[in-house]
Amino acid sequence: MADSASLPSWRTLQRSKLLGGYKPIADYALIGDQRTCALVGVDASIDWFCTPRFDSPSVFGALLDKTNGGAFRALPVDEEFGARQYYEGTTNILLTEFKTRTGSVRILDFMPCYKVTRTLISTGEIHRRIECLGGNLSLDLQVVPRMNYGAVVPRIERVKRVGYSFSSTDERVHQRLALITPLEFEEKEMGFLARRTELKEKEGLDLVLRYGGVRLHDSENPRTDEKLKETRAYWRTWASGCKYSGRWREQILRSALALKLLVYAPQRPLCPNRWEECATGTIASPGSGTRPLSSGRSTRSAMRKPRTRTSIGSRGSSTSLWRTCRLCWE
Repeated sequence: MADSASLPSWRTLQRSKLLGGYKPIADYALIGDQRTCALVGVDASIDWFCTPRFDSPSVFGALLDKTNGGAFRALPVDEEFGARQYYEGTTNILLTEFKTRTGSVRILDFMPCYKVTRTLISTGEIHRRIECLGGNLSLDLQVVPRMNYGAVVPRIERVKRVGYSFSSTDERVHQRLALITPLEFEEKEMGFLARRTELKEKEGLDLVLRYGGVRLHDSENPRTDEKLKETRAYWRTWASGCKYSGRWREQILRSALALKLLVYAPQRPLCPNRWEECATGTIASPGSGTRPLSSGRSTRSAMRKPRTRTSIGSRGSSTSLWRTCRLCWE
């Protein structure tokens, strides 16, 4: 957990503006498992996620198309609420906190990433743990996947005691997702699950999004506690290898952790430049960025990854940052 003295300030957010507009890229943080990654807004909305790999089509794309792109939301029902977002120490485990007139909650997001002996385990899951810290607070939970860059609205199937399966209605698109949860959601429209949940102090719930249909995961226990412990240890161990101890250690570590997320573990190259735009320039410290990624483009072509410039570190400031981070580990 971050020290209380180093936590970011609370910001006042408006629900109607969040649902009706686009957030600047500075309002996003990055989570990942070194096979793919996701962008999580300061409002805890997962607005960009390609699965199962970095170069796969998106299943959440509200970053670029709020209407048709899809998102995974957990939003207070109040029109105005306080929010802040930060990482847990020297890890890539993300914490988003909300406070309202009646209570406060913390949302913990991470993608399991750890080693068993010398093998890196990336499960392709997003774990979302929601905990009420005090009082009581109502949240609107929405799971709205849109496969193949928003082109496909999935079919939903309920599997009792396990969760929900999202499968493509287009035989040319083979993406499938599973939401592992004991909660019952309402299918408000095709491919749109929603639920309003009220939490009281010390109450909580877990939601797990997995690649593949829910029938492939017939256990209702996603082992979030175990995977969180292993993932926390993995990132802390990796960060402990930093030999730099100067005044910029915190900034170097956070930038290095963001860059590490962008290393495709099976082959170890850095992923394409789109992810540099989405992540490394501003995610190193949530809320510090200044350059927006887009101005609300809504076509599929706008959501596709560019074919030019092949890697982070190819030139410019990214090269200097990457070299600096490497030197700190040598």
